[in-house]
Amino acid sequence: GLPTRVVLGRPIESRKEAGRNSFFIGYNDALVSVEELCLQQYSAEQWRGVHCEGAICTTLFGLLLWDLIFDLHASPMAFQTHVQDAPLDFGGHDFYLNRRDAIDRELARIRALDDTGLAHAVRSSIELHDGALCRGVHWDSVVHRIPLPHVAQCFGASLLARVCHLLSLDYGYWSGGVSHLFF
Repeated sequence: GLPTRVVLGRPIESRKEAGRNSFFIGYNDALVSVEELCLQQYSAEQWRGVHCEGAICTTLFGLLLWDLIFDLHASPMAFQTHVQDAPLDFGGHDFYLNRRDAIDRELARIRALDDTGLAHAVRSSIELHDGALCRGVHWDSVVHRIPLPHVAQCFGASLLARVCHLLSLDYGYWSGGVSHLFF
């Protein structure tokens, strides 16, 4: 099986209610979530991590497929205003279907990148679009806090292309259930 770790915490019993998050007294004696408690434990062991709930995957998807997401010709009427953070078909099955050939070509290009090329693609997109609205791209909590070009290299081009493919097929389904913590 997968390796497991036990992180001991002091739960706040008075805050336990059905449907509410659990809170603990952290190693710094502050009230913290379970994710923050784990981050404190790992930090004490010299690990560096963030609580991002899958935002790394959605951010890399947005950065790597930015031009396809914002292709004004891919789907008629997908953009109704200049302030949309994604086309109207984004997140549905039509998103991929309306861009199938272009997405498949881009994913093949991504798969063919070596580590340096992958890091360059992410870095270039960050520099070109820094701060612009795109659904799923988290500038403050991910891009400006995490070395995303290096993270992309850790994923590898093949796996990252697969993640992008799944998100393009059904963004709502595949953007959930990803690890909350990333180290």
